[in-house]
Amino acid sequence: MFPTHNPYPSIFSWLCTTNNIPKDKHCEVAAAMRRFVSQAREHFWRPIGKQMPYHDGFFRAAYLLAYFPYYIEPVYHALAVEKLQFAERSEGVMKVALFGGGPAPEALGLAAYLRDHAPHISAIQGTVFDREQGWGKVHQELLPILAPQYLRESGRLTLEHKPCDVVNCLGSYCSCDPVLQDTDFVVAQNFLTEIYANRDKAFHTFRSIIEKSRCKVMVFVENAYDDIFRFMGELDRKSVV
Repeated sequence: MFPTHNPYPSIFSWLCTTNNIPKDKHCEVAAAMRRFVSQAREHFWRPIGKQMPYHDGFFRAAYLLAYFPYYIEPVYHALAVEKLQFAERSEGVMKVALFGGGPAPEALGLAAYLRDHAPHISAIQGTVFDREQGWGKVHQELLPILAPQYLRESGRLTLEHKPCDVVNCLGSYCSCDPVLQDTDFVVAQNFLTEIYANRDKAFHTFRSIIEKSRCKVMVFVENAYDDIFRFMGELDRKSVV
């Protein structure tokens, strides 16, 4: 079972600190952010595959408050259902690729799973593939604040952001290849929804990863849209090597 956790205070405090908002204004800011959170949620009612305005700092902040906490646990439960185990590297490090990772809440869920089920892995070295460079600040500043709640004692989580369009760049050699060839685990959370409009290229991408990588496990965490279920069924048939 996933432990009780509450990342909201740390997220809100970090947002205020990074925007130089004094403590005596926090209540006003919290009230003002309701409008941006509501607008962010409205964006996700749009048809599957539509681009979201992640380039907008207010939208990213609203996303952190509206969705980040809810996307920490799903990868933990997905791995727990399958009771997945991971081979140990000599240095006790797991190398992870996160596709369309955004602020990478799934990295925290993975950390908690390894803490509870894979004590031989002491560190996670992750690469977040996401076109929006603005998430890099979250990886470098917010995730280290939150990580101790989810890591084993003395565990380590490091994330590097690659502003790369995975689906479009893997057709030929690119800077992603060395990372993916040495990756133990790929997780893609809500990634299929983001790339739905480009799904034909996605089939080639995932086949390429399977062929090139040492990775034995790819986990997709998605909302229960009928179109996505069909997409995953096609992916299962077409990506078999």
